[in-house]
Amino acid sequence: MLKWGICVFLKRGLNVVVVDWALQFHKRDRTPHFNLYGIRDREPIILTKDHIIPRAKGGTNLLDNLQPMCYDCNQTKKDYEITTDALKILLCYRKFLLSQKYTRKIRNMLLEKKAGELQNG
Repeated sequence: MLKWGICVFLKRGLNVVVVDWALQFHKRDRTPHFNLYGIRDREPIILTKDHIIPRAKGGTNLLDNLQPMCYDCNQTKKDYEITTDALKILLCYRKFLLSQKYTRKIRNMLLEKKAGELQNG
């Protein structure tokens, strides 16, 4: 279960704690769901469920296709099939774009373009 204690993409060591949780059921398939939180820099952060092969590209919801990932990494990775190094570059680029005065639409367009470049090598 140690796998569930880190953001697998950036290997960020996180102390996993359940800060708060609520048992909920997914609307579609009624499977149970609860959130786990990690601690980074003394602040709680949410650990999300990432699909190794994105569902949009044929991936399943089975355990062998799931990995824990911190929220920032998962939001940046989206459904891209990119390497750890490419994700690190994309995270830095996203942070830079967030510091600029771009609209969300422009920021997402620029991120899509950069991710496409990184996927194609």
